[in-house]
Amino acid sequence: MMDWWLRNRGDVDDYVDRDVERSCTSKGAYDSESTARAHIAMQGLSGKLFTYRCRYCAAWHLTRRDPSARRTTDDED
Repeated sequence: MMDWWLRNRGDVDDYVDRDVERSCTSKGAYDSESTARAHIAMQGLSGKLFTYRCRYCAAWHLTRRDPSARRTTDDED
């Protein structure tokens, strides 16, 4: 899927290219969320690593950012 996206994208955008490198191509990709979570558990990193679905390749990646810690605009009130 990533190859298709790179071949068929419109304008070249340095910001997007950096985002793709940071959030996708430099990370391991997992076919499913359960596989990614199993990898976290096998490494003993539950609660330290989290999963997310990639907007570029549709695979699952790992991150240190806790999705439950995300702030919304409602949190600022």
